[in-house]
Amino acid sequence: MRVGSKVLTLYWNEKREPEGWWAAVITRVNKNDFELRWPDAPEYPAFNRARKYIAILHPDFIASGE
Repeated sequence: MRVGSKVLTLYWNEKREPEGWWAAVITRVNKNDFELRWPDAPEYPAFNRARKYIAILHPDFIASGE
């Protein structure tokens, strides 16, 4: 995984309850986590996720928005 990679990441709602896995793009790789952005919501700021909440997409997955 590197900057520009499309991945899945866990999303939490306002109540801090898991609400599913969503496609995101890596914008920075840090020592302990990743900085990500939602590709379909550029108005939202970048956010960090721990490595354990990142999943690699299957190579045959075709992401929309390109």
